[in-house]
Amino acid sequence: MWPIEHSDVTQFDGFRLTTLARTAADCARELPLREGLVVVDGYLRLM
Repeated sequence: MWPIEHSDVTQFDGFRLTTLARTAADCARELPLREGLVVVDGYLRLM
């Protein structure tokens, strides 16, 4: 588990969430390669 920095946290509709970048990075670290790649690819397409 990686520590969550203050800059990795955002708010949406009153909820505290990790940023899209942080969530994509966490998924890339924790999911099997193919699934992590799909998440990161989706994130990069939004950028």
